Amino acid sequence: MKKSFLTLLLTAFMLMFTASVALAFEPATAPIDVNGEIIAEEGTRQFIAINPELLEDQAVEVEEADMTEADEEYGIEPMAFGTSRIDPVIVAVFPLVIYNGQETVINDVGFTMISEPVDGLNYIADTFTREQQAYVMNNVANAGVEQIGWYYMGIYKLDVYKPISWSYYEYTGAGKSVRKGKTARNGENQWEFASKFDQTVLTDYKLGIDGKVSYQSNATGTSGSQSIGLYVYVE
Repeated sequence: MKKSFLTLLLTAFMLMFTASVALAFEPATAPIDVNGEIIAEEGTRQFIAINPELLEDQAVEVEEADMTEADEEYGIEPMAFGTSRIDPVIVAVFPLVIYNGQETVINDVGFTMISEPVDGLNYIADTFTREQQAYVMNNVANAGVEQIGWYYMGIYKLDVYKPISWSYYEYTGAGKSVRKGKTARNGENQWEFASKFDQTVLTDYKLGIDGKVSYQSNATGTSGSQSIGLYVYVE
């Protein structure tokens, strides 16, 4: 009787373990938009051509946005007095491949590394394990295409009185970039870039961005800033 109980207990444990492993590799169910043209579809897979400008490693000086011009371009209206929300939305990592001689992203190979915010935290920091990487790379190989790296995407959502600018660093397998920057705007702010295998010099590395966002919290206040981060640890 005791042996039967132990057998049942072990069986239950193995089923739980198997379920947890299967759950870890479930495909992404939420739609994720990667900038670029869909050049091919194979079943549920989409091959998305990447804008070459997004793959260039260029230093960009941080400039404060002209709020009048920004308001006209994006239709931004000042938020209610004192309202300031700076919310991380998502970090996603896709395989970067060569498809018909072109650098593209595949958005479904059985598993997409997706990290969402934890309540109470204004950043996202997660781990992209070797097991998860191997799973994705094996599926890419089975799809008959050559993987050349990882493609990163991160999103913050702003709801502040007056957004000003982002000042940040990009992290890839090549290390930490020079300081970069871009105009901030209310709504979703998105980052995309590649970490190519042939440029990787680090065994374990950070993939994503961190830095600060500058903004004005009300009509009479001076500008302030808040630290931000959207990244995974590739290890």
